[in-house]
Amino acid sequence: MPGQGEADVYLPPFRAAVLAFFLGTAFIIGGPERIAGPSYATLRQFGGEIIWGIGFLMVAVILLAASKFSARVLFHAYMAAATGYALFALAVLDAARQLETGGLTGIVVYTWVSWIHILAAAANSHGRFAFALLALHNRLRTLLRLRDRRGSDATTGSP
Repeated sequence: MPGQGEADVYLPPFRAAVLAFFLGTAFIIGGPERIAGPSYATLRQFGGEIIWGIGFLMVAVILLAASKFSARVLFHAYMAAATGYALFALAVLDAARQLETGGLTGIVVYTWVSWIHILAAAANSHGRFAFALLALHNRLRTLLRLRDRRGSDATTGSP
């Protein structure tokens, strides 16, 4: 990746765009019947499935287009995607806070997806903000003693 750092998570722009595309398509095709659950109460209040679907489709197009330009443009595209997923997680969190039947798993999943996009943005950047994010991520990983298991044999536990 063109950038100043390395993250332990590699998210190519095409994969990020595919994720955003399918999420946006699911919102639009699913319609109001599929977004009627209690976890989506805040989403329905702030735009509904069409607006959120179009938003994620736009993120997909932006990520694909940005991958053809510089690392700076790609950084901003990843951060736009991370913002979309973070807003989605906050909307589900708000619904869970207001309704006792609201689900909690979406909050965890979309916060994690947002964090992966932030790490991908940081790996594509030359700026101090990105460097600080990668340093924080690497320190937390070291502090929690999380090993990178890529390239190891999962059946024997040997590298």
